[in-house]
Amino acid sequence: MGISIATVQGVAKTTNGETQDFTVSSFGTVKAYLVFSTKAITNNTAADEYSYSIGAGDGTREWVVTGRCEHNQGTTDKARRGTSTESVMWLNAGNQNVEGEANATLITDGIRLTFSNAPAAAYQITVVLFGGSDLSVRADDDSHTGVQDAEVAYTAPGFEPDVVFFGYNGIALNDSSNTGDDNMQLGVAANESGGIVQVMSGCKGTDNVGTSQEHSHHRTDLVSASLEDSNGDINRGLEVTAFTGGGTPDFKLTKRTGASDMFFGYLALSFGGAVKFDLEHLNTPTSGDLTSTALGGTPQFLMVMGGYNDSIDDVNNTNAAGAGTISISVIDANAEFCMGGNKEDAVMTTNTQSLVDAVAINLHDGAGTEVMKATGPSGLGSFGASGYTLDFTNNDATIRKWAVLSIEETAAAAPSGELHNPIFRVKNRGYGHLREAR
Repeated sequence: MGISIATVQGVAKTTNGETQDFTVSSFGTVKAYLVFSTKAITNNTAADEYSYSIGAGDGTREWVVTGRCEHNQGTTDKARRGTSTESVMWLNAGNQNVEGEANATLITDGIRLTFSNAPAAAYQITVVLFGGSDLSVRADDDSHTGVQDAEVAYTAPGFEPDVVFFGYNGIALNDSSNTGDDNMQLGVAANESGGIVQVMSGCKGTDNVGTSQEHSHHRTDLVSASLEDSNGDINRGLEVTAFTGGGTPDFKLTKRTGASDMFFGYLALSFGGAVKFDLEHLNTPTSGDLTSTALGGTPQFLMVMGGYNDSIDDVNNTNAAGAGTISISVIDANAEFCMGGNKEDAVMTTNTQSLVDAVAINLHDGAGTEVMKATGPSGLGSFGASGYTLDFTNNDATIRKWAVLSIEETAAAAPSGELHNPIFRVKNRGYGHLREAR
């Protein structure tokens, strides 16, 4: 019963047709998953090429978006791709062709990736598993082709979501011809009792220029956006403007700023009232640890959307060593993984890296220097009765703007014959708490 979430790490196979299982013992039936990968091969060892892949699926549908930027080039060399038939993808250095990709099937306790087109190296892959009898899921890809400020309803899930993850890189998922730029983003929207809370965390770089133009964003008003080449300003974006229950449940997206079409993948989850959840915007500590009690319960899962942004809803290209960054961490009570990518801004020779590590936080700058590190429950951090603590062993002197999604562990069933008090949902909208950036 309830909701189950777990994280697991493994490596890609390097022979076409091989499979790799990503399982967590006794997890049981998997209903949906997220997949993250870079071109890092060894934990805590940066690879000299920026590459980032975000994928999701539910056993029936799957999607992936990916982007890359070649290292040590006099002219920026970038590419991006996506597809609705795979869950993880890497691109060749030097062109937009697929180096490797794999689709996923659900198996007991996890998922199985089948590498019809195996990559050149055994890149690290991180998977988040979602299950439980109270969980409803829908993975899909879609588009918003309306004009600016048009609101579009997405009814495919068939339920009112509590949390929706969005993957976006600026092009149609099955477009194999668009090579420009590397606009990689993860968006999350939470259907909280106090209102909709959302975040878009990602970065974008310009292709085929002699001096690198790298920008990153941490936005609290959008879940995806296309950024301008020259200054990183929003060209067009998508805002979640409604979650609707009743006869035709859906979520609604409204296009902001521009009118061009936008294509995205999403994973919608409903927890059926079984657990609390919270999406919080917060500041990183310049000393000491990071503690939050916003959830008001014991977490079973955290997703940290970090990076180097020192302001919200504004472009960050003032810190050259960390201007083009994306960092996503997934943490449960037994395992934690951080997946990062960095592209240095305003340099004439590209300086790009991929990094993965089995800790809660491990951020490197464009030169490959560690600037922030922390552990969660598998280290000296903890999940407590009201929230979590991330134990920092290396703090950045500059306050960075992050977002953290917390999902509560499922409460133990009451003993036979014991009466416990139910907690009612507000307007069918989950237990989440609205937290403003601070």
